[in-house]
Amino acid sequence: MKPLTSTRQYAPAAWHGRLTRAGKRASNAARSPLCGALKTGTDMQFTVNGETHEADVESDMPLLWVLRDELKIKGPKYGCGIAQCGSCTVHIDGLAVRSCSITAGQAEGRDITTIEGLSQDDALHAVQEAWIDDATPEEVAVLMNRLRDAGAIDVAVQPLLMKKGRSGQLLTALVRDGDADQLRSLWLSAGSSIGLRERRQGRWVLPRRQGVLETPWGPVAAKQVRRPDGRCTVKAEADALEALQASTGCSFDELRAAVAVAPFVSTDDWA
Repeated sequence: MKPLTSTRQYAPAAWHGRLTRAGKRASNAARSPLCGALKTGTDMQFTVNGETHEADVESDMPLLWVLRDELKIKGPKYGCGIAQCGSCTVHIDGLAVRSCSITAGQAEGRDITTIEGLSQDDALHAVQEAWIDDATPEEVAVLMNRLRDAGAIDVAVQPLLMKKGRSGQLLTALVRDGDADQLRSLWLSAGSSIGLRERRQGRWVLPRRQGVLETPWGPVAAKQVRRPDGRCTVKAEADALEALQASTGCSFDELRAAVAVAPFVSTDDWA
């Protein structure tokens, strides 16, 4: 099996209304621990968060778009498109990989876990965080990628006002409970922080299903949830609203008013 050296680039479907090919290829081997040649055929099966899904896709479609646009699994996000930012990170056979750099053909038959899989069995996970005020943005980005590669399910950073008015950054990692010791050691050996906060946290979600809102400008991707009192509420996907605003020139206030009264049409079952 040959190492993955490149994958065809796809533009974000939500920005363009459909998948389109970008005109160039980008090397992603540095961020892709998986190997394997492209498979052929379009009728493919994927095991995501313990469930089997079928999708009629091209074998060289990036896994990110299979998850988001075909399987409607929105946890992995589009960020840079070149396997650097980590927004699209998933775990495949236990390895943290960037789903924009792995093709559908290479992911088929493997065990894929996204952030949605965290709530299964009401499992508790560790949240580890540190305040950082002595690292450059590049150093923070390197640490974030190292944490992901070592098993962190998700890593986020946000600005922070520290003691005595100093500016800093809050770096947070969501970690499987069994990986907490390993990740804790990495934080303190590879980062600049001299301390680490840690807590256990669960994740519970409302029953939900994907669908579209029928607007005057066409269908807009949306999510419907069922509240504990039985009410169902609908929210348009943020990237779909952004694409609609770009294509129509309408203000976001106008678009929100329109989608608020638009009929919802489900495209999958409750999950």
